[in-house]
Amino acid sequence: MSSRQNRGVERIIKKVKKNFSEQKFYEGEQLLKTVFSRLMKQKKYQQAATLVEEGCISLLEHKHGNAGGELGCHLIEVWNKWGLPLNEERTKTILQIFNTFPEDSNTTKNQFMKDCIKWAVEDEKD
Repeated sequence: MSSRQNRGVERIIKKVKKNFSEQKFYEGEQLLKTVFSRLMKQKKYQQAATLVEEGCISLLEHKHGNAGGELGCHLIEVWNKWGLPLNEERTKTILQIFNTFPEDSNTTKNQFMKDCIKWAVEDEKD
């Protein structure tokens, strides 16, 4: 990924985190989803993964379990489309996300774990 592309994603993440710090969660989430969709259509998987991972963790830290969990599921989607296998680094990311879920987000947390397991099992089949 070029440094120009890195700066673009970093700029979006900074803008989203600013929205979150100003309690503008809906605006930040919509920006994440829009940019994520564009990156996926362009097959810019590394940028898409960075974007949704940062957004997911940030939303979960702000106790927005459903929105954060949805982005966590998008992260698994990126890894799957990108053809990435389960490894130590991705396992740490999954555990960080899982452990950051607020207590009242069991449905979304369960869906995130189901997506993780499905992705890991499919990877083992290949």
